[in-house]
Amino acid sequence: MANFIGREAELIEMEEKFRSYGSKTPRVVVLCGMGGQGKSQLALEYCHREETTYRGLFWINASSEATTLQSFSNIAEELDPSQSESSNTKQKFQFVAKTLKGWEDRWLMVFDNYDVPWEGNKIKSYLPAGTSCI
Repeated sequence: MANFIGREAELIEMEEKFRSYGSKTPRVVVLCGMGGQGKSQLALEYCHREETTYRGLFWINASSEATTLQSFSNIAEELDPSQSESSNTKQKFQFVAKTLKGWEDRWLMVFDNYDVPWEGNKIKSYLPAGTSCI
């Protein structure tokens, strides 16, 4: 983004973490800090700079389980417009997870606004698996 200034060290570190090959497991980078520190902007800038690296870039509003499911629902409908015929958000999540697991190309998923952990740390169940996920 043309107006993004600074945080080069963090962007380089993120790039190095995501480019580390050899592991077939997903790589996870957590940006943590107080609200208003620019974590979302940093993630957005990384996505902007690396958009050609990934087949898909997916942004999840993880502020609650409901918003997370709604984000997956929206992704499902983007991946396959026929998914809009279903109102079952859990099925749409499963569709997205299955679709991404089958992709050979790399993809990246950002879980944003996870400020207050959900009960029982359920967010882990929404981390899709795959050998090409980042």
